[in-house]
Amino acid sequence: MNVSPTPPVCQDAGAVPAQGLLQLMGGAEAFGAAVAAHGVTLAAHGPYTAAGAAAVLGLPVPVVSKNFSTFDGVVAALEEHFTQAGQQQR
Repeated sequence: MNVSPTPPVCQDAGAVPAQGLLQLMGGAEAFGAAVAAHGVTLAAHGPYTAAGAAAVLGLPVPVVSKNFSTFDGVVAALEEHFTQAGQQQR
């Protein structure tokens, strides 16, 4: 019986879309510059997606949905994030 010494590699949910985004934006450096220049807040549908995206993009993903059943969770996470940010500016 042959047993593989390492488990198969699995792309997590955030990595593949993030790779495509970097390709469209001209690479990680150009993407990072655009995010900084325009004050973009990165968000993800859940912690695995956020981790995969952060690993590929090289940037933090500060907004992460806690409700994975629908994308309403992402909207709620964005609302919470920007509400807190607004309160901190006061």
